[in-house]
Amino acid sequence: MNTSITILGSSCAVTDSYMELVKEIADTLELDYSIKKTETEEESMKYGVEINCLYGYCPGCHAMAKENPGVKQTPAMVVNGTLLFYGGFPGDDAIREALSLYL
Repeated sequence: MNTSITILGSSCAVTDSYMELVKEIADTLELDYSIKKTETEEESMKYGVEINCLYGYCPGCHAMAKENPGVKQTPAMVVNGTLLFYGGFPGDDAIREALSLYL
């Protein structure tokens, strides 16, 4: 079964690094998957996630999450249509554990 992974974010190095990390972990797990990154507000809002990155200014994902607790923010990860993580990197182990459920 192909697992669909979507990284919600912006055109920043953090989102790109997040996507690369997820790819590495999925490959290590030998998961049958497809992955894409989306930067559109329309796509993010389907999951109730806000893109709070400002063009030309990066306050940092974790800083934004602390300033606006309870608000779902990018970067975020959606697997098979379910929002699993948002507001920053969850960490390698959390990603590995989450993706293991789809083996």
